[in-house]
Amino acid sequence: MARSTAHHILCLWDPDKRWAEDLLQQHANHLRDDDRRFANRLVIGTLKSLRTLDYVLAPRLRDGLDSVSNETLWALRLGVEQLLHTRVPSHAAVAETVDLVNRNQRGFVNAILRRIGRESQTIATELRNAPADIRHSIPRRLFKRWSKLYGAQEAEQLAEFINQPAPTTFVINTLHDSVLEELAKDDVKFRELPTRPGYFETLDGTPIPNSWFTEGLVYAQDPAAGIAIDALAPQANETILDCCAAPGGKTFLIARVINNHGTVIASDNDPKRAERLRSNCERLGITCANIEIADWTSAETSDQVTVPSVAIIDAPCSNTGVLRRRVDARYRSSAIEPSSISRLQKSILRNVLTRLPSSGRCVYSTCSIEPEENGESVRHVVNQLTQKDGLHFELSKESQTLPQRDGIDGHYSVLITKR
Repeated sequence: MARSTAHHILCLWDPDKRWAEDLLQQHANHLRDDDRRFANRLVIGTLKSLRTLDYVLAPRLRDGLDSVSNETLWALRLGVEQLLHTRVPSHAAVAETVDLVNRNQRGFVNAILRRIGRESQTIATELRNAPADIRHSIPRRLFKRWSKLYGAQEAEQLAEFINQPAPTTFVINTLHDSVLEELAKDDVKFRELPTRPGYFETLDGTPIPNSWFTEGLVYAQDPAAGIAIDALAPQANETILDCCAAPGGKTFLIARVINNHGTVIASDNDPKRAERLRSNCERLGITCANIEIADWTSAETSDQVTVPSVAIIDAPCSNTGVLRRRVDARYRSSAIEPSSISRLQKSILRNVLTRLPSSGRCVYSTCSIEPEENGESVRHVVNQLTQKDGLHFELSKESQTLPQRDGIDGHYSVLITKR
């Protein structure tokens, strides 16, 4: 059941439209716990290794990858992933994968997978000698850009880092009464990260109890997320606009800092995402948030929401700073070529800064490590508003974390003050 579910999800997957995380929630939740974990491992592992798997498969298919149907190709990839990267016995990996395809394809899939099993030593040598982008399964254009930005050696360090499992770090929800007493009931030991105050991890790899999340006692988050809130420095009784707020991570951190004393205008352009934001606010005990539907890429639509003197833009981005958590984001068009998402970000920033009152402050942030989405975009918009509209801004508290250097997610933020 786990393999057939994983195969079905992979056949549906589209890097720009249907993401693995959403598909797993839609199609794997009915499985029992062990099958669900295995399906998740197969989907995430196959997508993480996709370019590597195709590199192994292509020369062993007489007419190449395009010669087989989508369903058969995903079954082959799934089989090779099990043979190369799991402890599943080879006979089980082959036999169970063969059962995923139509009868007229089973002999073909069986032959290819058995050949790959026999040639495991040859394949290991091939992969050791393969280009770095193949070994780490990073799209070539993305890896070339990183090599240009950071140098080939550091680009490979970045690729190695994002292919490691991401730890589950969390923030304690102090909006709930007696939260520490509630956490103590489960006898799960955890500690504060020594270099990241306010962020915690469990000891000895103990999983976080699901009830901690469902009851809103903690919020799973990488320490990088808090940098933007530190730059914003929200104060009690302020009115704060949180653009692009869903699913609510920044809204939660703001509400936590001001202890619900103030107003957070949490806006998103997607009604479904806004509903998820509302649900998360209720679960987390956030009472200071007003949920609004607003498209900040549109000047007309954004006119409908007043911009207060404090705002934060957690802009939609390529997600290249969080690829160890969103393994399929590396294949999205926005990651491979960020120019289109950069135009979107500039529109949002321009519409917010134009309406920001004098002496107001705005933090712009992304979970990207691409300069085109970060400092370059900000300076382009600020210079344009200065030259064309006579507006003046000051940039401060600019920060860029890099996973391979800082050991946390890649994150950019800057505080923009209107003069």
